[in-house]
Amino acid sequence: MSPMNSNNLDEPLAAGRPIGDRLLMGVWSKRLLESPRGPADTRILFWPDCTGRYETWYHGLTECVTFRWSMMTAGWVTMVGVDYRFRDDRDIRREPCDWHFPDCRYELVARPAPAGGSEVPGLDLYLGGGRCDYYALLTRELDAYRVPLWEHPHG
Repeated sequence: MSPMNSNNLDEPLAAGRPIGDRLLMGVWSKRLLESPRGPADTRILFWPDCTGRYETWYHGLTECVTFRWSMMTAGWVTMVGVDYRFRDDRDIRREPCDWHFPDCRYELVARPAPAGGSEVPGLDLYLGGGRCDYYALLTRELDAYRVPLWEHPHG
């Protein structure tokens, strides 16, 4: 099978075919699980076209990793970085990326809201080596997030 027809992301720029769990698609935020909420956040975004972004926020978006993802079976994703992007005083700097998470198990769960409100959709992403990142769904409306929100510090 050619790289254009597979979901193997050993080649990070190979076109992936859009498959997978529609409930994974969206903007997921760690800060939504905190009480009280501080100025920092980590977000992970998954689009149906097999692209994504891992964002680090501190008083605004400070850096992100763009990545391609594939789903070989339900509940498991592989994520391969394409580039790092950093905000500095003058510009957005890009660098090559060695970010690679093969065979990450994930679970979509109902999570209690930190302030005692109703439950929120949650994502538990097991990145290997005993690391699990926990997120709450910020939004499934991805159109406004296609371009990194460098100039919107209150997003």
